[in-house]
Amino acid sequence: MNPTYRAYVDGSWIAGRIGYGAVILDAQDQVLAQFSGPVPEDYAAGTRQVAGELVATGQVVRWCEQQGIAELHLYFDYLGIQQWATGGWKAKLDLTRRYRAFMQQTPVRLYFHKVKAHSGDYWNEYADQLAKQGASQARPA
Repeated sequence: MNPTYRAYVDGSWIAGRIGYGAVILDAQDQVLAQFSGPVPEDYAAGTRQVAGELVATGQVVRWCEQQGIAELHLYFDYLGIQQWATGGWKAKLDLTRRYRAFMQQTPVRLYFHKVKAHSGDYWNEYADQLAKQGASQARPA
C-alpha cells in the first residue's frame, strides 16, 4: 500500500511583492519538504498572488516527480489551482497556459482539495506564512 502524501500551497502579494509557499507531508504529518521564495513581477504579469499559487504548485509537483511519488493530495485556497490544471477554466495568459501544460503532462496523480482561506487550517496557514516569507524576499515592483 502506498503511503498518503499531502501538500499545501499558497501565494502571497504584499505591497507589490509576490511570494510562494508550500509544504509536503507524509501520512504521519511529518514535513518531507517545504518551499518558499519570491516570484519576479515580470513572471507574474500582473496576476499578484496567483503567480505565487501556481509557482508553489509547480514546485510541489516537480518534487514529487523527482521523489517518484505517484499520488498526491493537493490542498489550496485558490480555485484556479484546480481549474486551470483540469481545464475547468480557460487559460488565457501565458502564465496560466504554461501552468496548465505542465500540470497536464505530470505523471503524478493529483487529488484536489479546496480549503477556505484563513479558516484556521493549520497546514494551510503554514503554507500562507511560507508564501509571506517568500514575498518579503522579493524585489518591489
